Amino acid sequence: MLDDKLNLVRGSLIGGAAGDALGYTVEFDRYSKIIAKYGLTGIIEYDLVNGVARHITGAVAGNIIGAIVGYDAIPDKFRNNLELHDVILSIADDLHQGCIISENDEADTQEKRQWFSRYCEMQPAGFKAQQY
Repeated sequence: MLDDKLNLVRGSLIGGAAGDALGYTVEFDRYSKIIAKYGLTGIIEYDLVNGVARHITGAVAGNIIGAIVGYDAIPDKFRNNLELHDVILSIADDLHQGCIISENDEADTQEKRQWFSRYCEMQPAGFKAQQY
């Protein structure tokens, strides 16, 4: 079980990403069209269009809901199939901890070198570059 604050930080970021993915297929649709297609329960599965799923309204709603209920309350089906899940969790963990480097600091410890790599060299933890 995560501590309460970390659970909420993770919930906000994962909720935002999941909401983004869930909302993509109904962008700009009227409420009546969404209900006609998905019923009163709404969108409960990822519905990819051209292999991509993203949408800002769903992301904001997911951020808010995730921050209220926390990561542990987000259903596994939304957490487990989320692209960049591990990267998002790593960022959430870092946000929870608080920044340990500044632009004038030396990266004189392993932990500072890891932070420098993630946020200055843009190589986030959990990210595996795709090989083409």
